[in-house]
Amino acid sequence: MKKNVYRSLLTIALEDLEGSKVLFEKKLYPQSIYALQQSVEKGTKFLGLDKGIINEIDLQKKISHNTEKIFKAIILRSYPESLAHRLIAELDKLIEQFKKGSPIDNIPLAILEILDHRTNLNRVPLLEEFTPEGIGQIMLQNNSDDPDAVKFNELLKNPEFIAYLNSKIPQFKNQYIEYMQSINVLFILNLVMVDKVAKVRYPNSHGIVPSNEYTSENILVKNIPILLIEIETCLKSLSNPPTL
Repeated sequence: MKKNVYRSLLTIALEDLEGSKVLFEKKLYPQSIYALQQSVEKGTKFLGLDKGIINEIDLQKKISHNTEKIFKAIILRSYPESLAHRLIAELDKLIEQFKKGSPIDNIPLAILEILDHRTNLNRVPLLEEFTPEGIGQIMLQNNSDDPDAVKFNELLKNPEFIAYLNSKIPQFKNQYIEYMQSINVLFILNLVMVDKVAKVRYPNSHGIVPSNEYTSENILVKNIPILLIEIETCLKSLSNPPTL
């Protein structure tokens, strides 16, 4: 699938997001949650396609079974092996917390995790150093089939190109941190939203319709404004990956 085609997923994800905002303002909370979940799912599918982790056939499937695959693959590509395995172990631990916790526990946990990822730069472990060679490695790891990434690494033999890169490294570093923060936050949003599709569209086992369960007092509904801001930040970051 061509990049300009699957990048349209981001456009649709942003449209779902706008729909979620409108529905929330109209107090149609289950419908707002559903649109928000769809926005998160499409953003995640775009990420998986962009990194070559899933293919176009996966677009027709629920993303839940591929979510861990996508984010773990990104970690493995983005960090040295020993660090990557430590980060994956932390990710698995968070997944288990969500599996064991109730929605009342999981929503505050998710918000705390999101805020920590946005404010604590240590949650985005950097490579040992941001050098021209290190940046070239990042580009190859994330875009191994991209001719520009290959050409970039060939240019590293040129001293003038090295000097240019050194002047751009601070900007690249900031972009890279923001980009990886958004990927981490998107994973947390998946954990929050993954089981909400059926719950906000159909009555529960006691016959309670979603509109009676997801009221203004519901803990997820109370935090929708924060989640809307975060998914919008994630989608915009995904559409502008770090470049030089």
